[in-house]
Amino acid sequence: MPNHGVNVGYDIVNDLFESGQLVMGDGDTKVAEGADKLTLSGKGNYAPRQDFADKLAEANEDELARICGEYIWLSAFASNNANSDYHWMVDAAYYECKRRGQAEIYQQAYDRVVRENT
Repeated sequence: MPNHGVNVGYDIVNDLFESGQLVMGDGDTKVAEGADKLTLSGKGNYAPRQDFADKLAEANEDELARICGEYIWLSAFASNNANSDYHWMVDAAYYECKRRGQAEIYQQAYDRVVRENT
């Protein structure tokens, strides 16, 4: 399947800021209160981005930790491909953890991936 460059230039942070889901607070970004899930615009290489955001919102803590670890690794593996869906997906997983007030889920997944792959 040819790569049509759909993700080149997609900025999930800008998407979340423009939609009011991400705000500045105490020198750091935070997900605006009251959001029951992330809302992402557009389509990735293979499916609407919202499908992945919905999957994240439906995941329990253990599933979210597994997803974070998987996409941290995949994003690093795809570092030579700026158009890979894995880059915005790992960012979405991070912001889902922040939305839940559980950024430690992402950090623990990151630490585990680094430990297992170095």
